[in-house]
Amino acid sequence: MNIPSLLFTLSLGLSAVSPTIASQADSPFLPLKSQDAFVRAEAEGLPVLMWFNDPELPTCRRMQRIFHEEHLFNWIKKNTICIQVHPLEEAKMAARYGAQAPPCTLLIGSNRTLIERLDGAVNADKFLSTFELAVTGLRAAALPEGETAKDPYAWLAWANHLFTLGNKPEECLEAYMWVLDNADKTHPGLRARSLEFLLKRVAYLKLGTDLATPRLLQRRADLQRSILAGEATQNEVFEFTRFNFWLRQEIATTQFFAQLSSDSPAQRAARQTLILLDLEQIVAWRHYAAVRELVPEPKLEILKRLEALKASQEDPEASPPLLTYGLTDTRSRVVADAAHHYEVLLASGLGAQASQLLEAVSSRINTGRVYVAFMTKSNRLELYALSTSTGEAGLEVLGPKGQGMVRTALMRTENLAKGPAEPPAKPDQDGDR
Repeated sequence: MNIPSLLFTLSLGLSAVSPTIASQADSPFLPLKSQDAFVRAEAEGLPVLMWFNDPELPTCRRMQRIFHEEHLFNWIKKNTICIQVHPLEEAKMAARYGAQAPPCTLLIGSNRTLIERLDGAVNADKFLSTFELAVTGLRAAALPEGETAKDPYAWLAWANHLFTLGNKPEECLEAYMWVLDNADKTHPGLRARSLEFLLKRVAYLKLGTDLATPRLLQRRADLQRSILAGEATQNEVFEFTRFNFWLRQEIATTQFFAQLSSDSPAQRAARQTLILLDLEQIVAWRHYAAVRELVPEPKLEILKRLEALKASQEDPEASPPLLTYGLTDTRSRVVADAAHHYEVLLASGLGAQASQLLEAVSSRINTGRVYVAFMTKSNRLELYALSTSTGEAGLEVLGPKGQGMVRTALMRTENLAKGPAEPPAKPDQDGDR
């Protein structure tokens, strides 16, 4: 087994267990300014991993913990020159790479070419899966030949090498597509693990070659035919949505949802998966009847998800619950989906069930964001009196921060209820003459 393949096998084993915390006394961050970090990176043949951090932000403070999870800590120390910077202290660097909004992590070559970026707070596994693939082949890579021509890691290394050079976009595209099409033949699970990285790289190559978009469209068409034929797995339905995302054609997911039939058990299953993946847009396009048919008891579904989240938080060895293939559930996602179902119930004339759903969620997650999310939905349906009563109920039970959010939402509701302001009357062109 070659070294990249071995690293992949080890990473699968590491991600399956609860995180081991490295010594807090040690740190993956080197006490270097960015200029010194690039000098050292060039000397050691490593990329710079630059974490833009603002300790005043809660998201940055939460993300700080992942750097001490042992498998990520060790990978960073071995494969990168890692520094953390404040965007105000490295203003030119932040402006150059568009990293003014921390947390933001950049992987930059010693020649200062941006290799990969990750915006926002993520867990250690997401962080590692993003950057581990990007560093493959940075030190040395050659066109795969002979036995290596069957190894997706050899092709990934070659593609990354070409991507960094930037002068052979067609050859780079074909190498990435080879990995996408053949990854699972020798490394089961590699396609799923590398899908987002590969699609992101191919989408970027659209700037350099007209062949990138047709390649993505062809693979998406293959997935679409498989779903319509009832042959697709749940992960292939998920892949279909990600192809649409990187093609910047997210509306195609919602349109395809409407095209599927609930009369076919396989297509109905695909629709149920798409409900989980694309509920926001499905509701935005007012496919209310379809949502009601596929999720007849939304309150029970939401409560089940909240219980699963609670159980995972209470068990330190438990992984976050999967909502569906490729999608980890979170409290904010549950709140958002509950609000979408609230809109569906209201629009379907089921006000009592909508009220019960709001009560079930707000009694378990008593935050201003919950009340604002539900008020936004009743505002969308122009039920302004309902939005007002919801906000007033929130003011009675929330703390100062939540009350501030709800008061802002109440002002917005009041303005919406008034309707657009009358345009000022045009002055008489002739005046008093």
